[in-house]
Amino acid sequence: MKDTVYRATPLQRNQFRVLHVQPAPSVAYPLVARLSVESFDRDGRPSVAYEALSYTWGDASEKAVVFVDEHEVTVTRSLELALRSLRGRERAVVIWADGICINQQDLVEKSIQVPYMGQLYRKANIVRIWLGEAGAATEAAMGLVNRCAAARTEEELWQNVVADRRGGVEGVTEMLGRRYWTRVWVFQEVRVASRATVHCGAFSAPWETFVKIDEVLDRLHARHAAEEKIPEVYELYRAFGRIVQFTHNLGQSLGGAAVAVNMTSRFQAGDPRDKLFALIGTCDIGSYLTVDYTMSVRDVYVAFARRLMDKTGRLDLLLGAGWHNPPRSKGELPSWTPDFELRDGGLLAADAYIGMMNFFNATKGTKFRLSTRLGAGAVDGLLETEGFLLGSVEESFPLDHGDEGRRKGLAAFDIGRMAGRNPSGKAQMEALCEMMVFEYQNVASKKDDKAQLLMGCIRDLDVSRRGALPRRRDGLLDLATLLGPDSKVLSSVVDKYNYLAGTRPEVLEEYRQKFAEAYEMLHGAPSAAFTTGTGYIGRSNRPIRNNDVVAMLCGSTIPVVLRRCDSGYAVVSGCYVSGVMFGELMDARNPRYKIQKFLLV
Repeated sequence: MKDTVYRATPLQRNQFRVLHVQPAPSVAYPLVARLSVESFDRDGRPSVAYEALSYTWGDASEKAVVFVDEHEVTVTRSLELALRSLRGRERAVVIWADGICINQQDLVEKSIQVPYMGQLYRKANIVRIWLGEAGAATEAAMGLVNRCAAARTEEELWQNVVADRRGGVEGVTEMLGRRYWTRVWVFQEVRVASRATVHCGAFSAPWETFVKIDEVLDRLHARHAAEEKIPEVYELYRAFGRIVQFTHNLGQSLGGAAVAVNMTSRFQAGDPRDKLFALIGTCDIGSYLTVDYTMSVRDVYVAFARRLMDKTGRLDLLLGAGWHNPPRSKGELPSWTPDFELRDGGLLAADAYIGMMNFFNATKGTKFRLSTRLGAGAVDGLLETEGFLLGSVEESFPLDHGDEGRRKGLAAFDIGRMAGRNPSGKAQMEALCEMMVFEYQNVASKKDDKAQLLMGCIRDLDVSRRGALPRRRDGLLDLATLLGPDSKVLSSVVDKYNYLAGTRPEVLEEYRQKFAEAYEMLHGAPSAAFTTGTGYIGRSNRPIRNNDVVAMLCGSTIPVVLRRCDSGYAVVSGCYVSGVMFGELMDARNPRYKIQKFLLV
């Protein structure tokens, strides 16, 4: 009977429905409600005071009935339970809940209403966060949170937590681990709320107190860690860490769409399109995205990626795309469009360099420009880009975690090729060291640190080669032979290395350990190191092949690995290339490198 209900309450632009849930003396009474049509005025003020419900739909197969305008309306069991628990005993509750207030079967209405959702939650008198039915420790948990709400100082709040012996800490940890916190829609609903209350069964507590507990734990946990070794408190600290996206910088816009997409990449949605649509109220994504539920998942993702790249002139999204995009039943995504539905680690795991892209500026701020030469329609899977070809992969080999992985990686390099210069002008040994430790600080103040890392790298290389590097008659490394003519470029490092090797070898061992720690700290996912035919040394965190192309594309802060195919190039991943990460190639303006087109498929 839903059609009858919605025909009686049609919506125009800027209008929305609210549900008036009638009071009942107990939760056992049937749910009875009516719908009314409301609107926002020119200043964004709603025509009625209302609350908004934030909940998860739960198992779609579990249904229940709500009587709306004297008609039976079938909803999910989760929604019915929330409304039943939140209704008043004497007064009607006016509340917005998407499962009833939007006709979910009408794709046109849904496409119109979804962009209003951020405003609906922002303008609600209060957002009701419904976590589901109470658990064994829920009463103790809400009691603890409410005691913390009354704390006058941070130390008093901290003591409330660490002194809890009623199971409250475990109860809060359990609530923070519920499925609710994994859903992309509730991310928007909680972040934009001006006021919210957390409900679990018949128990409740202010959301702002949960946020306050998180802030205090974050500040005081390290200070008290030694004296308060309470496993339950540590687990609570970790539980808040898992929902950090909900508790930090509340009420603030996330700004760029790419930031919001990356921040929510681990969250889930029943409809893959909602991984983007659900962010409308949190950032500027609406400038690049049209909410249209009549479009396929593929078309929504491709249109968003293309428009974001066009409007911003940045190709950051390429780092979350690549050959690893899984195939879809309704058509595969182009290699340059991320699969925003990724759940196993999200986009940050798809390419480790996403998290570090702002450290680099390989193309010195040059912008991507969308080609008008390519039409739309049948070729919407193509993206024409411009950039510089750095070379083709000549050799590649794995770089794995740990001492063994590092040493195998060093041993794989042709030492004979180290006796020369990198195309950037640096000594190849210096370029090798930078690649191994993923050097991301291009500042003069780090000169001594870099020298120590380089000496540690040479020492580690000598250890990994079991003393097989060229030596002088006095037994010290023959760095002139090892580095070739460029030993003069690194003369200060060479002199210091030989001095320490002869007088204080334990210091070289410290440098070697420093190099090993730097390698491990910034290693990220298992990587593949490579050399190009043009002499560059780099690494990618995706498997690469000989003859893959390494390029710097306008609009990307780091180089990318591309794979040739019949109609163009497929994106493989981002990559680190020694000697170009900070715009060195752009500064040099080497006539050897000319801008060319790369057609991405």
